[in-house]
Formats: sequence, structure tokens, C-alpha cells
Amino acid sequence: MCIRPDTLPNRHKEFSMYVDFVTYYVGAVIGLRHFEKHKCNKLYREYVTISDEAFAILTVENNWGRWMEMARQEEWTTAAVPTKWTVTRDRTASAAKKAQNREAESGNPQA
Repeated sequence: MCIRPDTLPNRHKEFSMYVDFVTYYVGAVIGLRHFEKHKCNKLYREYVTISDEAFAILTVENNWGRWMEMARQEEWTTAAVPTKWTVTRDRTASAAKKAQNREAESGNPQA
């Protein structure tokens, strides 16, 4: 899913997909209550900034592969596919490592 300046005119041809993007992703970025409060009363540009929309696009592009893998596996808490640009933490490995550290530290008093 590429959203670039050269593909932006196409979003008007596929308007329903753009409406879904705004509703689910941009709405989450600006806050669902804020979005619901203003979506019918104000112009879009009055309550959503360009930065809000850009951050939503960045978030989707960064996580898309991971989310698709979660959907394929029907496992919604973790996936083997990392995010595109950010560090993905493996929660189960992280929890196991913390537990090992606590066990090791419990025998040795700290000053």
C-alpha cells in the first residue's frame, strides 16, 4: 500500500478506501472522540493537520507487513515479521529475559 504524492490523485478515484483510511487510521491518530465530535460539523482541514495524516500514513506503512502476517496467522499479539522502520520487540522473549534477571538479582542484595 503505497501512498505518495504521485498516487494521491488516485485516492479520489477510490474514495471509499480513503474514507476508511481517514475513519480508522487518521481518527485513531487524532483521537476517536475528537474525530467523532468534529467529522460532521467542521471541514476536514480544520480538525486534522497534514502532520496527523502523514503520521497515519507512516504508521500504516511501517506496520503493514506485520499486521498482514498477524492476520494470516490469526495471532493478534505478535508476529515473526518485524516492522519496516522501527524496532519490534518480541514480548515473550522480553518477558522471559526480565524474569531471568529478577531471579538472578533476588539472590544478590543491592546497595
